[in-house]
Amino acid sequence: METIKGLPKAAPSIKELGGEAWSMVGKTPERSFNASLGYSEKHGYVMVVRKSNYRLDLDTGLAHVISSGERRVRNIMGISKLDKDMNPTEWHKIDFPDGPIQERGVEDARIFWRKNSFYIHCVFLERSQPRARIAVYKLSDDLRVASFVKLYESERGNNAIEKNWMTELYSEDSNIDFLRYNPDGIRGGSSLIPWEDGYLALVHKTYSQPTFKYSSKTFGEMEGATKHYRHLFAEYDKNIIFKRATQEFTFRENGQVEFGMGLVEKDNHLYMSLGVNDEEVWMAKLSKSKVKQLLQENTNATN
Repeated sequence: METIKGLPKAAPSIKELGGEAWSMVGKTPERSFNASLGYSEKHGYVMVVRKSNYRLDLDTGLAHVISSGERRVRNIMGISKLDKDMNPTEWHKIDFPDGPIQERGVEDARIFWRKNSFYIHCVFLERSQPRARIAVYKLSDDLRVASFVKLYESERGNNAIEKNWMTELYSEDSNIDFLRYNPDGIRGGSSLIPWEDGYLALVHKTYSQPTFKYSSKTFGEMEGATKHYRHLFAEYDKNIIFKRATQEFTFRENGQVEFGMGLVEKDNHLYMSLGVNDEEVWMAKLSKSKVKQLLQENTNATN
């Protein structure tokens, strides 16, 4: 969960690595972002997105509520099945009728399959708790209702903020186990997909640089921080122990606020979904053979 201080080194874009990335604006709900991807034989490929009522100031990293009459951040989750070209077919809202009272709605839902149902795990902020935790919900067969299953306690103390946990994307087992933390400043991103004799995930590192911006409200400087995300593919063994990662890369040339949450395999390619600037959904893809090459190249570079 560590944020790395300072600006990151230059990194290639996914296009420079031989892949591609594209905006899903117009195909996803307006001002939605932070998309995750799921798969099951029953439903095919699906996408879950977050829609919120704030605008992110990229110079300070602060969120400003833009909805009339609202003072707090509010979130809703939307879901759609995807067609053969990985485009959404029909969006609808996910309802959360039960469970602990939510402070502002669940955030950053990652969808995954267990036995005979889709589930989501998400960041959850209660009114009675000053910190974010991880909650799990089970989706109804029509993917419209999320029923509360469990809220997890932190292993790092009562004041720890929990987010970016990872679990297997697909399993016919009913168990739900999480990889909670990664080494070397790596943060979780996508779910874990089968890879060689273990697993693969899309992960990221977050870099933060202090900034000062003039405020017309206070006639002074407003302190904040710019954030820059760098993504990597991380490989894990069959026990979900970290093995190695690729070099860092961006999805767009300028990078900055990009948050990859989705990873699925299709037609010998890896498809990824991400949020951009907390207001857009993007997709990307890269061949499996290229990812294998990147993993091997980074191993050789560190030996």
